[in-house]
Order: sequence, then structure tokens, then C-alpha cells
Amino acid sequence: MDFLKPLHKNLLKNKFIQSIILLVSGTAGSQIILILASPLLTRIYSPDSFGTLALFISIVMIMSMLATFRYELSLPLPKNSSIATNLLFISSSLSLIICSIIGLFIYFYGEIFFTKTGLQTILDFAYLIPFGILVFSFYNIFVQFNIRKKNFSLIAKAKIFQTIATLIIQIAFYKFGAFSLLIGHIFGLFIGFILLVDIKKFKNFKINFKKSIILLISYKRFPLFSTPAGFIRVSGLELPIIVLTSFFNPAAAGLYALANRVLNAPISAIGNAVSQAFIPTAVESNRMGSLNSLVKKIHRNMSILAMPLTIILVFFSQEIFIFVFGSEWVDAGRYAQWMAPWLYVVFVSTPLTTLTTILDRQKEGLIYNCLLFIGRILSLYIGVELNNVMITIILFASVNLILRFVFMLWLSSIAGCSIKIILFDTLKSLSLSFLVLSPLIIFQFLNLLNIYIVIFSAILLVIYYWRSFLVATDQENV
Repeated sequence: MDFLKPLHKNLLKNKFIQSIILLVSGTAGSQIILILASPLLTRIYSPDSFGTLALFISIVMIMSMLATFRYELSLPLPKNSSIATNLLFISSSLSLIICSIIGLFIYFYGEIFFTKTGLQTILDFAYLIPFGILVFSFYNIFVQFNIRKKNFSLIAKAKIFQTIATLIIQIAFYKFGAFSLLIGHIFGLFIGFILLVDIKKFKNFKINFKKSIILLISYKRFPLFSTPAGFIRVSGLELPIIVLTSFFNPAAAGLYALANRVLNAPISAIGNAVSQAFIPTAVESNRMGSLNSLVKKIHRNMSILAMPLTIILVFFSQEIFIFVFGSEWVDAGRYAQWMAPWLYVVFVSTPLTTLTTILDRQKEGLIYNCLLFIGRILSLYIGVELNNVMITIILFASVNLILRFVFMLWLSSIAGCSIKIILFDTLKSLSLSFLVLSPLIIFQFLNLLNIYIVIFSAILLVIYYWRSFLVATDQENV
């Protein structure tokens, strides 16, 4: 194995790759644990229960965009530690205040609100929503704070233990139905948050209230632009869960949620990890004038990684979902076929979305998210009017695919990277992936697929990834 020594040595020299490996190891580890547990969860919980969990998570994620006014996104940016400490205080304080207000609203008006919006399925668990938002907000705040400190190993550890804690509760107390899914989700986030807080480093935690007020104003672009942009983006993303629950049934929301979870696993495991490592590296590259080459490199490698898996999902999702999760979830496989191309673009562009913050282009980011939100609303409206769940999913996925791809091209251009290069790398990955997977697709089309063809295609795929990895590593050291 001597030929691996130079490769290992080169990897150890590259801090950016080290950061990605640390984050991916944690996120991928947590996602692998979650995926391995999913066949059990789908057999002890019904689509209805998953729909309730999905609705709860959707509400928490949407409202968490307002809880901190996105000040946590500013934590990795300042050079001065004192400024970052006060920004941490601002984010945490706002989260406590907003969650208290949401709690009071639910206490006094929750029953009326959820009944009139057709979301009665969450009514019995509405009191958990403020706690979910608070824990999720604090978790995100300390993730950003640890990104600033480059404590990537701690973030990785927190993600793994978060998933383990979630699954322990959800599996051990499955007899309590949807309640256990919700409590498990909150408990997992709480464990992750606790692990991210290094008490020793907060002994000298000094807050300057006057300075905090100044920073509140100095970083006003985050509440003015990042908050509405994030709120609109996440609301649009979570709308299918809300619409499917309100206008169809919780089971449809549960099926969509499972498809979304499976397809989002690589985004969570790799895309978000790369984004977190990308932020400090991109900030530095921007100062040095080499941001364009970093963006080109990141997009090319992400495209090479995701394209073959996307093609597999487009052609084989139904078979995969039936085999892994059971026949009750076959519709989730049908949804996944149409969602896969959209989530491919999300995956490859996830690191690039941080450029709106790094290059101070939050205003343009807000405009994009407004257009995307309108497109999502229209697609869901048409689907509901046609009273067809499948058409609703197809329209929603198609709108997201087109607009996200255009946004990715724009992000590349503001970083100084040629759009032609991005398009060329995308087409190249698509062509190579089809070539590698052609035996699998052809024999499936001819109804002649067997285990030998699957093994042969798997070998070709391994060779493709190994070759791509070697090329990427060589380019890294040029």
C-alpha cells in the first residue's frame, strides 16, 4: 500500500481538506446511523406519525429563522474575539425573547390557529414547539461559534451523539407514537447543544452591553436581509409538508418527509459539512483574490460525487424504497425519482450559497429567495387545485431545480468563476456517470437485470470515484 503514502501525506498538509474530513466524518457518521435505523423506524411508526414529526420539524425550522434574526451567521466573520462573544450574546438573548413570545402565542391562540389552518394533527404537541425552536436555535448558534474557532472535531462529535440520543428515545418509547418521535428530536438537539458548549472557554466570557447595542446596529444586514431571505427560503422548502398535511393528509406528508430525508442525507452529511469548512477558507481566499479557483474546484468535486447517485435514484428509487423501508413506502420512492435532480443541484451548490454572506450580497440573496418562494407557492397552488399529490411533488421539484440552478450559476459568476466552466463540469459529470451506469440502466430497461450486472456496475462506480479522488488530490497539490 506504499502508493497511498504520498496521497495520505498530501491530505495531511491541506487544512481545508482536513476540516472537510472532520465535518464529513461526524455528519456522515450521524447520517449513516440514521439511515441504518430508518428501516426499523418505518416499521414501528406509520406514515401518519412521520407526517406529524415532519410538520413539527417544519414549524420549528421556519420559526427558528426569526428566533435569532440570523445574527449567528455573523459569528465566524469578525477577527476580534470580543466582537464574536458579544454577537453570541445577542443571538442567544434574541432567541430566548422570541421563543417566549411564540410560547405565549401558542398558549393563548394555538388551538384557533392550528384548527383554522388545517394543521390539527400538531395540536396535541403544540406546547413542544417553543422548546424545539429554542434548542434548535442554540444548537445552530454554537455550531457557528465553533466554526469560528475551527473546532470541527467537536461539531462532528456533537452531530453523532445528537443522532444517537434521538434514536434511543424514538426506538425505546415507540409505543407512545408520534410523541416519542418529537421528544426524541428535541432531546437529540439538546444533547448536541450541550456538547458544543465548552464551559472552560466561557469562564472569561465578558459582555459589554453598550458594545452589543453597537454591534446590533453594525450587523443590521443580517436581520434586514439574511433573516427574511432565510425565512422565505426555509418556509418555501418546508411548505410541501404543511400543504400536504393541510390539503391532503398527514400520511402524504410522511411519505414526502421520508423521501426528503433520504435524499437530503448526502446534503447533510457532505454538503453542509463542506459549507462549514468552506466559510473560513473562502473568507481567506477572497482576501487573497483566489476565490474563483476555490469555487471552481468545489463545484467540480461536488458534481463528480453527486451525479452518479442522482442517476441511480432517478432510475431505481421505487425498488430501493420498497427493499429498504417496506412496501408501505413505495410512494416515497416515486416522489424521490422526481426530487433527485433538484436535490443534486442543492447538494453541489450548498457551499456556494454562503457567498452571499462572505461577499456581502445578502440583498441579492433575498431577491432570489423571494422569487423562489413565489415559484414554490404557485407550484403547490396548482397541485392542490388539481387535487393530485404526485403532480404537486413534480411541479414543486421542477421549479426548485430550475431556479436553484440559475442561482448557482449567478453565485459562481460573482465569485469570478466562468459560467461556461460550471456548465462544462456539470455535463462532463453527467456523461461520465451515464457511461459508468449504462449497464445497470440498459439491463433494467430490458428487464434482464441480475446480481452480476449490479456487482459489475458497483465495481465500475468504485473505479470512477477512486479515479476522481486521485485526480482531485493531484490538482489540489499543483
